[in-house]
Amino acid sequence: MLRPMSAAASASESAARTAAVTGRAIARLARTAGLAPGGGGDPSGRRSAVATAPGRVNLVGEHVDHAGGPCLPVAIDLVAAAAVACSAAGPADPPQRDLRIDAEGFGVRERPLVRRPAEARSTPGHWSDLVAGAVAAGLEDVRTARATGTGAASAARTIVRVAIASDLPAGGGLASSAAVATATLLATRRAALGGDGRDDEDPPRRAAPEVRRLAELVRRVEHEAAGTPCGLMDMLAALAGRPGRALLLDLAAGTIEPVPLPERLGLLVVPTASRHVLAEDDYARVPRDAAAAARRLGLEGPGLAAAADPPATAAAGLAAWTAAGFPPALRAVARHVVLETWRTRVAARILRRAAATTSDAAAGAVDRELSRLAPILAASHRSLSLGLGVSTPTLDRIAAAAARLAATGRTFGGRMIGGGFGGSALVLVPAPIDPATRAELAAATDLDGPAELRAIEVRPSGAAAAARTT
Repeated sequence: MLRPMSAAASASESAARTAAVTGRAIARLARTAGLAPGGGGDPSGRRSAVATAPGRVNLVGEHVDHAGGPCLPVAIDLVAAAAVACSAAGPADPPQRDLRIDAEGFGVRERPLVRRPAEARSTPGHWSDLVAGAVAAGLEDVRTARATGTGAASAARTIVRVAIASDLPAGGGLASSAAVATATLLATRRAALGGDGRDDEDPPRRAAPEVRRLAELVRRVEHEAAGTPCGLMDMLAALAGRPGRALLLDLAAGTIEPVPLPERLGLLVVPTASRHVLAEDDYARVPRDAAAAARRLGLEGPGLAAAADPPATAAAGLAAWTAAGFPPALRAVARHVVLETWRTRVAARILRRAAATTSDAAAGAVDRELSRLAPILAASHRSLSLGLGVSTPTLDRIAAAAARLAATGRTFGGRMIGGGFGGSALVLVPAPIDPATRAELAAATDLDGPAELRAIEVRPSGAAAAARTT
């Protein structure tokens, strides 16, 4: 479950939270695989590793990565951890139990170990499909690396044990599935590769091509094993996140640009009681329609970026709606894709200007700059709600509360985040966070409990990482 952070939370407290989740995964693996919790050598030859991957909030740029547009996510200090143990199968080990998954909050599942992510998908779908697909992708990646590098991979049967722990709520709009899949894939690779895998242990040294390659592996798991037609944003945020930074992701150009976040900017996640399921038909139509709208406008990738900046050019591009044959069902999606692209680039410029104003005497100037985000986030939410139809009444109520409080400088705006149809809203607030503002935002959601659990402070986090444990 989500855990609240006080206004005085520090980077060390964020690290302690991550360590606690990691510890839960390692302890769970020790129970399910018979490993010594303290690590050390394993006389059976079993190799184990643990990896963590952050969730994310997306400041703006929702549902445009499907069309190659930009987005502005922030990796956050709510994480998923996967502990994985690999060992050679014995003659008495039945193949149908080669993979055992023990996931916090879900239970234990035993199933055959498959060679490719697509083979992990069951009918009807099961929560373990995503993890099984990530294990398959990790082992497949190791086989490929060995075949092209240090010789052919071993043909011996492998037994894999996986334990999952997480502070990210499933269906909360914080990229929990991408975090679980990323952590599982990295831990599987790390355990199977043995002494290799420096890119996983030292994320700042992870080269951009390797970030993109790993992100595409995780997206393949989401598509083929879980049936989720997602873009690359969540995986890139998990693999390239940096403390104190947002990431301006240009999906067409393949670039990742860190954008500094001013210390004055606080992030509040306001969850709702509705959990979304991204593999369902209502969600699946959005990425499909976004990509189709961009194609019909001739604005895929670099063309989309050019058409959306400046806004006058965007308006000219949107005149294509009236062209004969443009499907009416795609018009609202086209408008969203083009204008959301422009909103994302403007928001990144605002953040850079605000972060460059650092003196205490200029605190008012920082707030005035950040206040320019409020109408951008409000417009993004309206487009998602009224244009794409992916919001809910509770998310609309939270966004309205954020806009109302922005009028008096108590927030810098807010909107729904994630795929939609439930999940959470993000509200940008002055830091340190005012308890009264938090209470008013918490009152807008449909959950019960303390305000700290209904409006949760999160902080920008570093990237996913893995390490050997035995």
